[in-house]
Amino acid sequence: MHIMTTTNTQSINREYALLAPFFAIKLRLALQECHQQGYLVDLFEGYRSPERQDYLWGQGRERPGKIVTNAKAWQSWHQYGLACDIVGRIKGKWDWTIDYDKITVILLKHGFKPIEFEKPHFEITGGLTYREAKKIHDRSGLYALWAEVAKKAGN
Repeated sequence: MHIMTTTNTQSINREYALLAPFFAIKLRLALQECHQQGYLVDLFEGYRSPERQDYLWGQGRERPGKIVTNAKAWQSWHQYGLACDIVGRIKGKWDWTIDYDKITVILLKHGFKPIEFEKPHFEITGGLTYREAKKIHDRSGLYALWAEVAKKAGN
């Protein structure tokens, strides 16, 4: 399977349908638990095209702005539909000042792994490296990668 999406580097994608199905289910359950505990958070970005990933990598390096990622295209689990950025959402406005330590505890219970550098970022990799993921993706397709990660992550 190849995900057909826009290559517009400015487009933020919040479509659960572009995430691995097991990942999307876990994410919905984790966000539901966050809400039940009073943390108003939502999916800020899920699947990310390789073009957008490179665009974001260039911020603070090739263009003005704060560095927001250390990953180039295909070095991020966003390109595989296995990563998400979770951000507070209060009265329709995005809020990056939420207590990520408390949110992380909840997402860990649901099998997500945080990245220290990017507090809003959570992923499920099944212990694979992004290089291993790229090989599986290129050799056997996205569904095969999703199945391998799901199996290794115990889903």
